[in-house]
Amino acid sequence: MATDNTINAGASSKIDQEMDDRGPSELQLAWRELLKRPPALFGVFVIITAILWALVPGLFSPHDPLLQDLERYLKPPGFVDAAGNTYWLGTDQLGRDIVSRIIWGSRVSLSVGFAAVFVSGSIGIGLGLIAGYFGGKVDAVISRIVDAVLAIPFVLLAISIIAILGASLQNIVLAIALRTWTVYTRVVRGEVFALKESDMVTAARASGCGTLRIMLIYLLPNAFSSCIVVATIYLGRMIIIESSFSFLGMGVPPPTPTWGGMLAEGRGFLDTAWWLTLFPGVALTVTVLGVNLLGDWLRDVLDPRMKRLDD
Repeated sequence: MATDNTINAGASSKIDQEMDDRGPSELQLAWRELLKRPPALFGVFVIITAILWALVPGLFSPHDPLLQDLERYLKPPGFVDAAGNTYWLGTDQLGRDIVSRIIWGSRVSLSVGFAAVFVSGSIGIGLGLIAGYFGGKVDAVISRIVDAVLAIPFVLLAISIIAILGASLQNIVLAIALRTWTVYTRVVRGEVFALKESDMVTAARASGCGTLRIMLIYLLPNAFSSCIVVATIYLGRMIIIESSFSFLGMGVPPPTPTWGGMLAEGRGFLDTAWWLTLFPGVALTVTVLGVNLLGDWLRDVLDPRMKRLDD
């Protein structure tokens, strides 16, 4: 019995030694890199907060974002009503709580952002794989389609789609996705061009793997890290585009709160009620900044070739 225990202990020590020799895993290295990046940590905190706001806004919202009361007309930040309710960021021209509207407005911005990234990424990655793998005439056709889409002014395309189909969450996502998929196509096309002649793909062809299997198993995973970086960086751009549409009156119709809509409503009160535009603008700016900081960190972690010189 003692001999068995000695053997087991020796085997465990040998395994531990082998794990130590291998060093930390990629996940551990990424976590250590994140801890050394305060801006990236700030980005993670901002994204998690915004996602929680969007998923369960009622948990954080102190008041009903649609509740109107003209007795609370344009009250400044810190206003306390007769019932003892505090409006930390003030109220708007209809007496609605600014804090609650900002929290509920995050749902629209993040929904459009994530949905547009998913739709445009799915289209762009698929076409990029096809163009990069087959090349020749297939690549030429897809590349000319990309050039044609890029030649159309984005604002004109978006206004046309929304004018024809109407202002709604789905149509905003469609308008954004129909233009931004080109970025993913170009990125994936370039990655696949570099990978399709590698020894890995050549061995897969020699072993009898079909085209679809090679594209999905061997090419897509190797190009996916670049797609994640692009998606993270473009998420902030999607949020800004949605806010711009809402500001111009082409976004989700009222009374649904949106950050862009709040900015549009407050522009007529800049000289008397500055808080109507300041706080939604801060929420929008901080969220996009957090997304961009997180994207910078993911770029350095997932694509060492793009690592900044000062790291």
